[in-house]
Amino acid sequence: MRFFTVLLVVAIIASAALAAPAKNQKVAKTTTHCSSWYKVKADDTCWAISLKAKISLPTFMSYNSKLNCSLLQLGEQVCIAIAPGPTPTSLAPTKKPTSSWGCTKLHTVTDQDTCWSISQAAKLSLDTFMSYNPLLNCNFLDAGVSVCIAEGPGGVAPPPIPIYSCSESGYFAITFDDGPYKYTSALIDFLVKNNLKVTFFINGQNFGNIYDYAAPLKKAYDAGMQIAHHTWSHAVNIHSCLLSGIINDFSLDILIYRISRLLTSLSFVSKLPSWKRLLGKFSVSFRPPYGAYTPDNLRIIGEMGYKVIVWDVDSEDWLVENFAKEQANYKSALKGTSPKNSGHISLQHDPHPISAQQLAPWAVKYVHSLGYKITTVADCLGDHNPKDWYRP
Repeated sequence: MRFFTVLLVVAIIASAALAAPAKNQKVAKTTTHCSSWYKVKADDTCWAISLKAKISLPTFMSYNSKLNCSLLQLGEQVCIAIAPGPTPTSLAPTKKPTSSWGCTKLHTVTDQDTCWSISQAAKLSLDTFMSYNPLLNCNFLDAGVSVCIAEGPGGVAPPPIPIYSCSESGYFAITFDDGPYKYTSALIDFLVKNNLKVTFFINGQNFGNIYDYAAPLKKAYDAGMQIAHHTWSHAVNIHSCLLSGIINDFSLDILIYRISRLLTSLSFVSKLPSWKRLLGKFSVSFRPPYGAYTPDNLRIIGEMGYKVIVWDVDSEDWLVENFAKEQANYKSALKGTSPKNSGHISLQHDPHPISAQQLAPWAVKYVHSLGYKITTVADCLGDHNPKDWYRP
């Protein structure tokens, strides 16, 4: 028995000796790299970023071991996912971002451009180009729009890129324009009953005066709907809008902005809707009437901190006034799409009774049947905290 015991001990020691590295032998380390970067936004915290990335805070901190959460800088890039292997050049930030990090070179899109051709001409990988323009939909490249092709210290925020679709797959933002109006309140009741949040792009004076419909507007806001900007009177001349036209047809926050920049006359105040008076805060999302814009008014709108929201699913309810045709337009726009790799923004108008009373319930049922989650525009763009949908 003693012989077998000694033999067992010798075997264990020998196995340990074989398993242990030699004194000067280097132990191979598993190499990983960051496979997904997130650019810090205003009011972000480490906790908020980890929630957006759907990872725990400890996991997030393990990806960013040297990060000081009390000193997060606007535009700073932080890691939100890792993968095995060395860091590909196309995924690594070129330099450690600073508080002045931003776009240092713009490209004006032409009719012949594609995302691929722009990235190749700029000597960028497509991944890097898209990281510079995270809300860009390559299926909706409009001539005249500016896109970023270089980032670095001393850069600035580029003009806004019109947003046609959700940046998060599986999300579907239903939107209603031109209200509030007499059908809006009942529509909100339907949405609340079905635990839904959508976006209302409101006018000041269109189907009615916004102050006469302050109650449904406040009702929508209190129910958690996103309230966004659609100009005061739904101007038809947004393409040729000069500064005075933009001020006359926009809202009080733009007036305040331009007073400080250009000493604009205070006489405009009485003509403009006061978001402060109605909701106590301003929207950060804007939809141009008819989805029309120019590089010049995109630049002005961008200087004031707005995201420009368009759509990729058009019911054409304002044009056809026919429930069957509106259903067909919905189905045509979504044919061949999947919530696994796409997200969408649809256009309806709550002042039209067919839209508010028939199309809305049908669209909710149809979109859900395709597997999409119905939500607000802001939420489908990654701004999941309603506090980020507005500014004071």
